[in-house]
Amino acid sequence: MNELKLKLKGQRNFRPTICVDGKAVKFKKNKFGSIETKVATEKNSVEITIYKHLEIKSKLYILWYILYFFISIFGIFDVREDKKCIVYDCKFKVELNGTTSVDLTFNTSKDEAALAVESEANVEEIKNVTYVDQEAKKRMKIILGIKIALWVALGITAITLLLIKLI
Repeated sequence: MNELKLKLKGQRNFRPTICVDGKAVKFKKNKFGSIETKVATEKNSVEITIYKHLEIKSKLYILWYILYFFISIFGIFDVREDKKCIVYDCKFKVELNGTTSVDLTFNTSKDEAALAVESEANVEEIKNVTYVDQEAKKRMKIILGIKIALWVALGITAITLLLIKLI
């Protein structure tokens, strides 16, 4: 039985989706702010996939955002989206031998790879990229415009109702 100890460092404001051999794994946060997990497997090698999913890239995103706008009491209690629209797409193949420890650190520099890998085992880097999704940035601007228009319509409606009551 082989065991993989996986630790992610340097992720602050987001939780990426992490899969080991195609299955999503759950992580626990340690006292230093990193997230870590242990995965037991019978295989001699595993494939680690790490990616960040942008909700704004889904179909019918405008309808979902408008629905959440109203549910969150006109955006007051809405979850704030990542305005930078940075996408991570990483895939590694790790050779296991007993208990193997792999430390992945997110790079903040845009010139380097998305993740820096530290491990005593043999790690093959299949894909390790990060980029800014320009389509998602355009969609964020559209959503901002819609939210502003909804706030203006809400204000006009409130003023109109107030004037009707006074008359």
